[in-house]
Amino acid sequence: TNDGEFLIVGESYSFGNDYQVMMIKLDESGNQKWVKLVGGDHTERGRAIFLTAEGTALIAGEAFSDTLTRPNYFLAEMSMAGEVVLNKSFDHELAGGASAVSILKNDDILLLGDLQNEEDHSIDFGLIRVNRAGELLNQKRFGSINSDEANALVSHQDGGYLVAGTEYKDKINKTDVVVYKFDESDELEWKTFHGGLSADAGEKIIATSDGGSAVVGYTQSFGEGYKDVYVLKLTETGQLEWTQTFGGNSTDWGYDLFQTDDQGYLISCGSKSTGFNATDIWILKLDRNGQKIWDKVY
Repeated sequence: TNDGEFLIVGESYSFGNDYQVMMIKLDESGNQKWVKLVGGDHTERGRAIFLTAEGTALIAGEAFSDTLTRPNYFLAEMSMAGEVVLNKSFDHELAGGASAVSILKNDDILLLGDLQNEEDHSIDFGLIRVNRAGELLNQKRFGSINSDEANALVSHQDGGYLVAGTEYKDKINKTDVVVYKFDESDELEWKTFHGGLSADAGEKIIATSDGGSAVVGYTQSFGEGYKDVYVLKLTETGQLEWTQTFGGNSTDWGYDLFQTDDQGYLISCGSKSTGFNATDIWILKLDRNGQKIWDKVY
């Protein structure tokens, strides 16, 4: 947070009769300052957090409360003191839940998540746009004829936004990283796929300082092991600049990435190739061209 402390969002079944969204505030030394629960009488799960310029936190996730006909999108806003500023649920056209949240250039809030088709149980992308008062402005559903996984969202400097995830090419195991670019009116500008002949997935996308974007996930089509970390750099128009894979002879995958002041990248990963007993935390530092500078296992 802006005050040098930390916020954690998740879920808890320790209080009440069902899951509730759980927020924990830690000080800069990791000591717990407060715990807050948000939700109704039924299931609410926290999935994502976004810190606003005003110093509040937006929390997105899944809700199934008395006001909804099916599990759907949840949004809350909290102050750094733990006061709930906003607490709303949205009934999209299909069952689903939000996995990412961001604020656009015009100050609207965008929620990204999955929607499940009630007929064949396939998964589509779902978007909900609301204003800062939590009033619904627009909702979209998009994706392929097979299932898709909506994993990441980032606002763009032109007022639009980028969506990244995984698109299934068949009903078995062929998937690609997919990136969508929407304009400020929620209209699709371009869509691009990346991957090979096996399973490849996008987990997180960021806007880069040159107007482009970077994506991290995993690949089974390229690399050394069963599954490797997959990093992609795209131009402003979605053209591929470079890709890199990192991993050993087992399973490795990327969770998150961050652009550093030197225009390089920090990548957080999970790794089973490090020689320890099970899955380890693996941090990679790349330069601006995707070349590894250092790595560290925890």
